[in-house]
Amino acid sequence: MRTNMQEEWLHERVRTYVPISRLSLFGKPTVFIHGQAMNKLIFSGDSSEMANKQTASICAILGDRNLMELRGQDHKCVRDSLKQQVGKMDEEVRKHIELHWQGKEKVAALPLMKNLTFNIICSLLFGMEERAERDKFLQNFQEIIEGVWLIPVKLPFTCYSRSLHASSRVQGLLKELVQEKKEKLDSALPLLIKN
Repeated sequence: MRTNMQEEWLHERVRTYVPISRLSLFGKPTVFIHGQAMNKLIFSGDSSEMANKQTASICAILGDRNLMELRGQDHKCVRDSLKQQVGKMDEEVRKHIELHWQGKEKVAALPLMKNLTFNIICSLLFGMEERAERDKFLQNFQEIIEGVWLIPVKLPFTCYSRSLHASSRVQGLLKELVQEKKEKLDSALPLLIKN
């Protein structure tokens, strides 16, 4: 991942072992699947037969109910609600392209795509439109991403440990955000009822 060779690794694995193969990932027996049809089978199929399961490091950082862990009805529900947000996603992508890509001869695609993903998450999931609100989360988000695919060694100086701490900080910030929105809603509710 550090050399940005994931895509080549995936294609080489598919060429060598076909789209379905077994491997060991962080010491855990794992089934590797590749392709749209297989992903559809995993995410929309019966979770009693086969399910998407992430590594321990991902679950520790993102939580047991993260988007990648959802399956069956839960995954369908989230997918359907995201379909309703396509217009808002499109708006974020257009702003991003105008700001970072248009008129540029060269761009660093990976950092910009991480930035775009972050902005879409902030807008859709958390309703954060203001740059100042988003900036509180940005550094933590970057630290979380860095530790997601690492071996889960919980020592203070490791990147994985920093990711866990960043995840904890984000959870605290989200609790504050939810509380603020709840207070705004509570204060606006009497006015709505009165009108």
